[in-house]
Amino acid sequence: MRLYILSLSLGLLSVCASLTPSTLVAHASASPKTSPKTSKVSRPIKRLINAIRYEKDALALKSFDGQAQGRSLFGAEVWAQQPAEQQARFIKVLHDFFSVVAFPKLRKDFEHLETILYAEPTEQAEGALKLRATIVVLHALKKDEVPVDFLLKAQKDGGWLISDFWIAPSGEAPVSFLSRLKKDQVAPLFAKKGWEGLLSAMETRVAELKKR
Repeated sequence: MRLYILSLSLGLLSVCASLTPSTLVAHASASPKTSPKTSKVSRPIKRLINAIRYEKDALALKSFDGQAQGRSLFGAEVWAQQPAEQQARFIKVLHDFFSVVAFPKLRKDFEHLETILYAEPTEQAEGALKLRATIVVLHALKKDEVPVDFLLKAQKDGGWLISDFWIAPSGEAPVSFLSRLKKDQVAPLFAKKGWEGLLSAMETRVAELKKR
C-alpha cells in the first residue's frame, strides 16, 4: 500500500516537472487579448496560479471542482454511492496532496512567471469547456512558454472551476492528470483495498509529508 501512495505523490511531482525548462515549448500561439467569455472562464486558472505563487494554498484549492474530480476518478455511479461526508473526505485528502506535494514545486517555478496567455475556450462533452493557458516563464537568457489545457466545469453560481488539466504535447495524444492518476494509482488501490483502504493510505501519506 505504501508503494501505491508513494507513487501517487511522485505522480503529482511528475506533473510539476513538466513546467521545467527542459520540456517547455517555445513560441506557443495565443492572443494576449481575451474575449469577455475567456476572461470569465479563465478566472479560476488565474486564481490558482496567483494563489500558489503567493503561498495562499487554501485559496488555490478553491479553483478545483472536487466533485467533478471524484466522479472522474471513480465513475459517476461509484462516486454517487458514497455518503457526502466520505466524498468530502476524499476531496480533502486529494487536495492535501496538491498543496503538500505539488504546490511547493510550482511555487518555485512561478517565481519566474512573466504572464499567462489564453486562447478562446472550446466546448467539450457535458457542457465543459477546454481552455488553453500558455504560461510564459522568463529565464535569465531566454523566454519559454508551456501550453497547458484546462478542463473547466460550470457551477450553479454561474462561475467555472477546474476539473482536470494536461500539458499540451507536440505530436502525441495528451493524457490528462486525472486519467493518469486513475489508471496508475487510484483504480488499482481502490480495487485492492476498497474505499476505506484507499482513503486511509492517502491520509497516512499526507500526514507523513506534512511532518517533513
